[in-house]
Amino acid sequence: WNSPNARAYWENILEDEIGKASLQKQEGSNLERGMDAYARNDYQTAFSQLQPLAKNGDGIAQVILGHMYVNGFGVPKNDNQAVTWYRQSAEQGNDSGQYNLGVMYAVGAGVSQNNIEASRWLELSAEQGHRDAQIMLGQFYRIGKGVSQNSTEALKWQIIAQGNGADIGEAIETTENNMTEDEISEAQKLAREWMEKHGK
Repeated sequence: WNSPNARAYWENILEDEIGKASLQKQEGSNLERGMDAYARNDYQTAFSQLQPLAKNGDGIAQVILGHMYVNGFGVPKNDNQAVTWYRQSAEQGNDSGQYNLGVMYAVGAGVSQNNIEASRWLELSAEQGHRDAQIMLGQFYRIGKGVSQNSTEALKWQIIAQGNGADIGEAIETTENNMTEDEISEAQKLAREWMEKHGK
């Protein structure tokens, strides 16, 4: 995740976050107006609608402001400011805020690079059903980044992410290649139990 392509990878994912958040917005609200403006690349309007909401604790508005600062959309590019907004959202329990804060720690953007902090926030987000957090957490467990290396946990999260719509068949094969049949069965069982518990 420290490759030059890492930042491009997760900046693309940010757009998926906006789509997800749009499902939660209330029609006619400032949040809707701000999100619609963001989608139209009218960042000045988006900022004017979303900043007051973010300051008042709206987790979705905070995530979008974070995206604006990460990308320099309508505001000066500022990873530190992005982290501030992501953290406020994450600490309220917003899965997108937790995921994005985890990514910032993973790549060392706006904060000192810290795999342990990254994995902590990714796990909180993954447990809430955030697919991209599940993918990334699976990778962390596979290679032992920020967590103890654990192929069973890695495969568990990869299976859950796949059940959540992720196209990661190759990653699953790579993980399984280094596992025994018993370990694979255990991971499948853990994933099944998680999905049943969370209604996924």
